[in-house]
This record gives sequence, C-alpha cells and structure tokens, in this order.
Amino acid sequence: MIERIINGYKREKKNKEIERYLAEALYRASSLSSYTSFENILKAIGESGYGALSGEFRKAHTEVRGGESMDTALERIAKRNESRILKRTIDILVNGYRTGMDLSEALKETAEDAEKILEIERENNASMIVEKYTILFAGGVIVPLILGTMIALVSGLDLSSLSEFGVQANDGVLQNAILGNQMYVIIYSIIASLFIAFQENKKENSVLYIALLLPLAIVLFNAARYLF
Repeated sequence: MIERIINGYKREKKNKEIERYLAEALYRASSLSSYTSFENILKAIGESGYGALSGEFRKAHTEVRGGESMDTALERIAKRNESRILKRTIDILVNGYRTGMDLSEALKETAEDAEKILEIERENNASMIVEKYTILFAGGVIVPLILGTMIALVSGLDLSSLSEFGVQANDGVLQNAILGNQMYVIIYSIIASLFIAFQENKKENSVLYIALLLPLAIVLFNAARYLF
C-alpha cells in the first residue's frame, strides 16, 4: 500500500512537470516543424531543459536512432505517461508524421489549448485544495474539540436537580454520551478521509488520511474533555 502511494505520488509529480512545460515545447516544435525533420524536433525538445518532458523526448530520439520507427517511438511516450494533454499532442505528431502534413499551425493551436486547459485545471485544483483542507481540518480538529469541550462542560454541571423533572442523570448516561461522541469522531474522521481520497481519485490515499486523521481526532477529543 505504501509503495502504491509513493508510486502514485511520483507519477503525479512527473505528469505535472510534463504539463508545465508542454505548451512551451509545443511552441518550440511549431517553430521548428516547417524547416526541419521530426528526428531533429525530438532532439531539440530533448535538449531543451523541459524536465521530465525532455527526458521522454530524449528516450524517443534514442529509440529512433536505434532503428525504431518514428510513430512507434512517439506512441511509446503516450503509453508511458498518463497526461491527457500529452497524449493528444502525441496523436497530432503521429498523424502529422504519417500524413506528411505541415504541423506548424496544429501544434500552435494545441499549445494554446494546453495553456487554457492547464489554467482551468489550476483553478479547479485550487478550489479542491480549499475544500480538502477544510474537511480534513473539521474532521481532525474542529469537530473533536467541539464535542470534547461539550462533554467537559456537561461533566462539570450538577445534574442532580434534573431528577425533579423525572430525568435520571448518572455516570452511566455520561459514559454512554462519551462513548457515542467518540464513535462519532471516529466515523467522521474515516468518512472525511475516504471522501477526500475518492475526490482525488486516489483510493489508496484513504489509508494514509485515516492513519493521520483518526489518531489526531481521538487525541484532541480526549484532550478537550480534560483541559476545558
């Protein structure tokens, strides 16, 4: 499970690095495509310092130099990566290579689309981050502290006078209330962790969130019971 989380983090980091440089690389490829070969385009992008993106194009260039066909080397880039924008770019390059069409305008338009898509994704990610940390903070801090404080306040009250109204308040009732609130804190923490993991489309992260959030919630709940 830990290995899956680490591998997922590495893939996500690589995709983000690829997409960060993709538009710039496409503009560069657009400027080169009208007067140089596909192999030189691969080489130029591979030597341009675009991080993981340059690394992928260097691999493709090496494969072509080793006798692999251009379209196969390009398609392997798409297979090795999960970025939808990169896959779309590779499709354009492969079609252009196979048909011999002028890719200049197509690559320029793809670069513009990539910039727009990445801007939308950045806005969506910012919104999701706010929602994510609000839910995690509520599940791990706010709810446990509020419930723990309420238990502490009730524990400090003299409830014997409630017997006049036919209400029997004893230690058993209070202990049940404490147990019920602890269960609520535990369930809330687990649900919050699962919700965030599913929202991120990374189910394996739910274990990590639960492992962090649940102990924190329990500790703060019990601390609030005795400190407030």
